[in-house]
Amino acid sequence: MCAAVFIDAIDGPLARRCRTDINAAELDGALLDNIVDFLNYTFIPLALIAYEGWVPDPGWLWVSVPALTSLFAFTHREAKDTDDGFFRGFPSYWNIVAFYVAVEMRLWGQEWTAAMLWVLALLSLMPVRFAYPNRIQHHRWFFLWGGVLWSGWLVWLLTQWPNISRIDAWVSFIYPALYLVLSIALDAKIRAGRLRQ
Repeated sequence: MCAAVFIDAIDGPLARRCRTDINAAELDGALLDNIVDFLNYTFIPLALIAYEGWVPDPGWLWVSVPALTSLFAFTHREAKDTDDGFFRGFPSYWNIVAFYVAVEMRLWGQEWTAAMLWVLALLSLMPVRFAYPNRIQHHRWFFLWGGVLWSGWLVWLLTQWPNISRIDAWVSFIYPALYLVLSIALDAKIRAGRLRQ
């Protein structure tokens, strides 16, 4: 899943550089990107959560709800607001959810994990907005460089598996918490600016 995140970070710029819109005009790059993203960010991580028994039995039932809402989110015409740089709804970061379930949250119990999955699944359909790190104009340095540092921390945590200290695991929550708070603040500021116009 780590390799998939890295590839996803560079595939768009690489496709634009190679002019795939001209050199492979018969292919729909955006559709292919969505299919691959659904597999990497939704299907595989949720299958892992069910397979590892991190949710109550039957595991397939608990992960089917976020899988379906993520499918609707991926096919929503306004899933990405590239003008302002936001995702609409929880942006199907199920790979990150699976990582945190494996590292920390599985210790809290299967029921807690299942409840969290369904809350995030509901957020996938809500008109809340989360920053799109590659596209947002405001504080892009934080979203990109913070994401790079945070990703490095997660890779380091993986090297400590299964003996990850709880302090190190909690430190890794700093960036996602700041990402969430800043996303909410920027979205509110942009919406308020539009209301004044």
